[in-house]
Amino acid sequence: MKILHCDRAGALAIWQVVENLSTTLPDGIEIVGCRVHGFRSSLEPVAFSSRIVGSDIYLKPGRLPALSRLLEAFQFVRAFRKLLLRERPDIVHLHFAMPGILSKLVLTFPSNRKVILVSTGHELFGSMNALLRGGTRLFEFRSNAVVYVSQSVGRSYRPSFDPDESGVDREDTRHRVIYNGIDTNAIQNVVQQVNAKVPMTPSVRRPTLLSVGRLVQEKGHELVIQALPGLVRQHPDLCYVVLGEGPYRGHLLELARSLDVAQHVQLSGWIDHDQAIRQMVLADVVIMPSRSVQEGFGLALAEAMLCGTPIVASRIPVFEEVADDDSNALRFFTDGDSSSLGQTISDVLASDPNEANFDLLSQRVREKFDVQRMSQAYADLYAEVLADSQTRGR
Repeated sequence: MKILHCDRAGALAIWQVVENLSTTLPDGIEIVGCRVHGFRSSLEPVAFSSRIVGSDIYLKPGRLPALSRLLEAFQFVRAFRKLLLRERPDIVHLHFAMPGILSKLVLTFPSNRKVILVSTGHELFGSMNALLRGGTRLFEFRSNAVVYVSQSVGRSYRPSFDPDESGVDREDTRHRVIYNGIDTNAIQNVVQQVNAKVPMTPSVRRPTLLSVGRLVQEKGHELVIQALPGLVRQHPDLCYVVLGEGPYRGHLLELARSLDVAQHVQLSGWIDHDQAIRQMVLADVVIMPSRSVQEGFGLALAEAMLCGTPIVASRIPVFEEVADDDSNALRFFTDGDSSSLGQTISDVLASDPNEANFDLLSQRVREKFDVQRMSQAYADLYAEVLADSQTRGR
């Protein structure tokens, strides 16, 4: 069986999930990764391991912004048709709306109607603009199966979405939830390595707050910066580190300067995944300040729940779904409220981390979000849609 995944080259979180899939799917399944260089993908393309056959589509933008998107769309449709002819996949698995909508358009052509299509919704439906929402609705009929990475995402697409215990919608079995999976064993190995090197008696160092995520407005990093003046008065050596990159970098730095906390903010860009885990283990507080407008799952939150570090997260539906409940190891603050965030961080810094129960967090991740669980769910889905297609083709 050959499965073709397609998304923008810089969609780091998507390709991380696909990489995890490639390591755990049963033998006999070949994965082709189509990285699309275009559609305003500003991040560096992810590098594939030897387990994924890489294929790239490069789009040349036009000089005029209004015509550039149309030109890129025509280029993609032509290139994707050629890719399908060359690779002849059994299943095409699409992710974000763009280039997903254009891929579905190509798959409606008579020559491609036998190709099975699986679509995974990663972002909240309302976070897309009207054009993307319309395109998603228009071509939904072409999907043999529609997957959502959380119940929150599912209900944003379908208010009546009602999954059973296995995650399948009781009303329309084409729709289901499959939670994103992370390699819990690999992360816990990194956590153990870091803890083995940390001295029993903590050294005197700067208290560190850490966030992981793209530098975009939806990730809420500015809320932490807005809370820093009050926190710095209590902890003069406090440092806020953000692991990520994006178009909001300049705005965040200017905001820090205007609040006179620039010396307390460090935008470190993207770093190696294991290094990011090490940073989360060593931090005093991991902060997940995402806004409710877009966040569909929160891979970084699930990873942080394995690190044994206190977490402060925005109270948004998907984070409550992932974390399940407030605890002394993970505390919520009011979404979009920097004062609530600052008070919650202050409370965490004043508490004894040894009293926090991190076992419940790590147990939930192992039970709900382990990569093996995700891979088995997708393997079952691939087999199901392939069997259904063969039955209908008889």
